[in-house]
Amino acid sequence: VSLGGNLTSLEFDRTLVWVTKEKLNNVKRFQEFFTPDKFVKILVNKSTKLATEFSHLDILEPSAGVGNLIIGVLKKYTNCHIDMVEIQEDNRNILKDTLIKASPDILTLKEEGDFLRFIPDKQYDLIIMNPPYHLQKKYIASLDRDYYDLDFVMTCFSMLKVDGEIVALVRYENTQKTEYKQWLNSLKDCKIVNYMDEKWQGSKADDVSKIGSINLSVLRITRTEEDDPTTLFKISSRAEHQRAEIILEGCAMD
Repeated sequence: VSLGGNLTSLEFDRTLVWVTKEKLNNVKRFQEFFTPDKFVKILVNKSTKLATEFSHLDILEPSAGVGNLIIGVLKKYTNCHIDMVEIQEDNRNILKDTLIKASPDILTLKEEGDFLRFIPDKQYDLIIMNPPYHLQKKYIASLDRDYYDLDFVMTCFSMLKVDGEIVALVRYENTQKTEYKQWLNSLKDCKIVNYMDEKWQGSKADDVSKIGSINLSVLRITRTEEDDPTTLFKISSRAEHQRAEIILEGCAMD
């Protein structure tokens, strides 16, 4: 399968045989579990945007890793531009040396690699993501608190166009936490499919990511005109509140 250039998905897979002590540390610190092929297909197929012919889609992958989800998108849909955010330098180099080199007109790796600091310059039609399930302050000193995958999803919601869509893979248990469950229930168009007791099997780049059984949920959220993106202001940190205001003000100007 050609990915918009000279690189094929098989050739890309062959570049991803690297498992090191640093990778093990990344699993603990950054919850770095690359999306397995099974869930790449599930997420891509859940998107209504990728199933419809549009003149152009603006897409965001906020935790791009080594590009598994991006490859899945490009196999199905190339009339788009994809912004990628990725914090790990090794992963950024893989993205630059493979996917971006193959498809420079379609892909942009954003300069800000930390999604918790990322301010978009546009609104998105589609945000597709497998965010970290639980970032812990005890492992990352720069964090002001622990962050969960639903924090990433909530922030992404403020970056959507009206009628824009999020498709996300999250941990089921996090969807049951009171604050996140209330937010999900408040949305006008939110579909949740649960995958219980999944046997996680990492990708070729991710042999250490065999984490046994896990309960997962796939979310498909569409932002409607009736939804209130300022729900994000209920999060605890003042810095996050200010960032949310900046994002929403920027979106309102577009």
